[in-house]
Amino acid sequence: MSEQDNVSTPNSQEDEKWGLALSGGGFRASFFHIGVLASLAEQGLLKKIDVISTVSGGSIIGAMYYLRLKKLLEENLDYINGIANSTRHLTNKDYVDLVEELEKDFLKGVQENIRMRVFSNVWHNLKMAKPNYSRSDRISKLYDEYFYGDGRIEMKCLKIQPKGASKSFDPESGNKSRKAKVPILIINATTLNTGHNWRFQASRMGVAPYDDYKNDKILKDWRPDVDKNLSLIRPKSWNDTPSSQEDFTLGEAVAASACVPGLFHPLAISDMYESVKINGDLRDLRVQLVDGGVYDNLGTAGLMYKNCTNYIVSDASGQLKDDPEPSTSLISVISRTNGILMDRVREEELFRLVETKGKDKVTFVHLRKGLPPKEVNYLGNTSRKSKAINSCTTSFDVDCKVQNSLSSIRTDLDTFTDVEANALILDSYLMTEHEFKDGKSLYSHADKDESAQDVEWGFGQLKDIIKVPTSLFKKHLEVGHRGAFKVFWLEPFKAFSLAAVLAAALVAFIYFLVKYPISFLGDIINNLISKWDFLSAKRDWICLKIEQFLAFSLNDLTWEIFLYIIAFLVIIFSPTLSRKINILPRYRKWVEILIHVITRIIGPSIAALAISIHLWIFDWLFKWSGKLEKFVDIQEEEKPEVS
Repeated sequence: MSEQDNVSTPNSQEDEKWGLALSGGGFRASFFHIGVLASLAEQGLLKKIDVISTVSGGSIIGAMYYLRLKKLLEENLDYINGIANSTRHLTNKDYVDLVEELEKDFLKGVQENIRMRVFSNVWHNLKMAKPNYSRSDRISKLYDEYFYGDGRIEMKCLKIQPKGASKSFDPESGNKSRKAKVPILIINATTLNTGHNWRFQASRMGVAPYDDYKNDKILKDWRPDVDKNLSLIRPKSWNDTPSSQEDFTLGEAVAASACVPGLFHPLAISDMYESVKINGDLRDLRVQLVDGGVYDNLGTAGLMYKNCTNYIVSDASGQLKDDPEPSTSLISVISRTNGILMDRVREEELFRLVETKGKDKVTFVHLRKGLPPKEVNYLGNTSRKSKAINSCTTSFDVDCKVQNSLSSIRTDLDTFTDVEANALILDSYLMTEHEFKDGKSLYSHADKDESAQDVEWGFGQLKDIIKVPTSLFKKHLEVGHRGAFKVFWLEPFKAFSLAAVLAAALVAFIYFLVKYPISFLGDIINNLISKWDFLSAKRDWICLKIEQFLAFSLNDLTWEIFLYIIAFLVIIFSPTLSRKINILPRYRKWVEILIHVITRIIGPSIAALAISIHLWIFDWLFKWSGKLEKFVDIQEEEKPEVS
């Protein structure tokens, strides 16, 4: 019986099943989740987790944690029925050490700037011209390189075989006798084809049919009567998966889960399903996967499917912010309404979880936790005054303005500084630690041991400054919401000086090419021609043609570009008009090929040089601006004197 089919109904304390949901939200979410993992490890609860359900940024860090946990469980014995098998058994300290190493290695990988490196390699840029290779495929390789090891780790190889357990070990039944559980990892994505939740696991991948939701009456009995979309039959195991996809890698699964619509091309799964008839036409069915957050950005659906009894939800998603003067432009309204819809779905998922399982069974930490609500009075009301929000500190000792800045930090996959990363980790660590205090839902489940006493986390250096922030610290976090040019706000003199030097070098290079193009290229051509005797006779003719080409009227070239732009706009934005004008369809294919070559080959290849310069210079300066020791030293200097 597979791990998915063996879903039992817990009926006693021994049957409790702990689930951990790691939400989407890019690298911001990944760092936030590390703080939750750190607190759970210290309190002895991380080893109790039975199921880990991840989305997008949560999948990036969740997969990295799972790989290290796999190594830990396969190399060390555990308590069985409360009795240690050897003098060396797993303790809380093992999990603390694991998270400590995870934190350091993950930050190191993030500071390589994954987003920029997608286009930093010319060879991979050229490969993107192929229809079966996209930015999502490229980023999956980068995930493998910087987070999961340089080799290809196949999903079917993720199954954990704990040391000392039988070869037929199944987490569903085997975890009941273990203190250090073997969790089931669920990496969530969304199918564009049907709008359903696609799940990657060590045992198989696909859309879970509603019949498998044995303990969810709504999904099992009522939802199928409403949802009439295609039902993609899920293979029983990786061995049953078509050969073209049975070697699906962890990096590809994470790339699909973190495939933000509009930013990354959907990750395609080809040659897995039969062709389908749509409107009488037989069409190939290629599964197109996007970010799991489109379906469920919290990841709680996967935990409910596995019938967990206790839920820990770490939410670092982009919650809807107030906008006193929302723009009424078409694009802004579409963007805002989509944000409202996503926020509504997030709330409903959480409310349904609490209503179904009970508030005492759900622990929820999120980026706006502890912030006081704001009230705005209506004009003429004298019976009640608006609440003014001044300086305040949350119940877990974080300055409210700092908390608000952390909730606004970008969700990109670019470089994060030491301060940004450590502040996010410490923030969620303090939140989760607060849940273990008296009267909180996690308190009775803590399983501390002496091995993890007085842990000194590296991110703990910011504990004082996150409560009483310095001006430099607040500025650094406030700039963190920007997607680009952050270094120009943090280090304006250095950044603009470097930009001026680079601009001067570029202008000088262009001037050289414009002033001496014929002599410059002529020398190159002469050297090449001299190597082949049969070309020597045509030396003058070749040089003449080159001169004619270089003397091509700039005015004519401008008109050519202008006409291409007009044709592009007409074809893309006015398909009805292009059908009526006979000449446009004739050249549509060639224009599309030209656009494809420019946007997917020439443009990214030229950009590779600019990206490399950015990584060498401006990215380095940005990381330098957020070095941890700079802020700790300033904090010591700004401490008030005690009389």
